[in-house]
Amino acid sequence: MEFLLGTIAVIFCIAMALKGYLAAVVIGGFLGSFLGVAGFGGAVSGMIPGAVIGAIIAVSISKGKT
Repeated sequence: MEFLLGTIAVIFCIAMALKGYLAAVVIGGFLGSFLGVAGFGGAVSGMIPGAVIGAIIAVSISKGKT
């Protein structure tokens, strides 16, 4: 189940990067990697949700500006 959710999240991040939200995905992934514990796989596990949350925040901010 974790693999399936991770795959869906990665596809979402790729789609958001192609739509022009690459900076938000990268920044969210970078900040999310600090939530995990390096050496225990947590840093990678925190990167994907951080990227998704960063993209969602960027979309909401850009929709608010228009």
